[in-house]
Amino acid sequence: YVEGALTTEYETFEFTTQETVYRAVTSLGYLAMGMMFLMTFATTLLIEDRKSGVFSRIVTTPVTRASYLVQHLFSYIIVAVIQVVLIFNIVPKVVDISYGSTDQIKLRTMLVTLIFSGVCISIGITVSRFAKSVTVVSALLSLINLPVLMLGGCLWPREIMPEAIQRVGDFMPTAWFLSAANDVLYGAGLDDVLKELLLMLGMIVVLLTVSFVIKTDDN
Repeated sequence: YVEGALTTEYETFEFTTQETVYRAVTSLGYLAMGMMFLMTFATTLLIEDRKSGVFSRIVTTPVTRASYLVQHLFSYIIVAVIQVVLIFNIVPKVVDISYGSTDQIKLRTMLVTLIFSGVCISIGITVSRFAKSVTVVSALLSLINLPVLMLGGCLWPREIMPEAIQRVGDFMPTAWFLSAANDVLYGAGLDDVLKELLLMLGMIVVLLTVSFVIKTDDN
């Protein structure tokens, strides 16, 4: 036995590896960037309707202001769902990125991403409801999106930023999203990332409540 040829081979049975999760989270950071710009700027349709007179004609019909906003909201949600489903199914076939080693993990990651898309939509709707022109909306959304993306760790790892800046980033929805996605990709359940999910859902509720309840001068 001592003189015999003995070889060993080590195999890991972990669901994910650190490198796999890092690539997935990095790609989700860039996805968050695309979603913030796409979904928030898409909501400029609200202000375009107001300026073109479409909104004024609608409110003279049985359609209520709340119904009008809800229909806009659901149209953006449908676009977000299609976008997320396509990306989660196409990207892994093109590049070496996995959004979950099991279908369960993939669904959890997709759910976290969809909740974040709701944050993007609610930000855009809120800004569009109170801005006076498309130019103002575009400027405000750029001023909001870029800091949120940078401080949240979408453009570079948060670890390379000073400690004080990281603490500021803790209040960014992008940081909540990436933190939840990172934990879920490692196999954590939704109850383990409940804090991040509640923060994102709470932000959605607050912003949409403000958009639906408070009236502006022209509506």
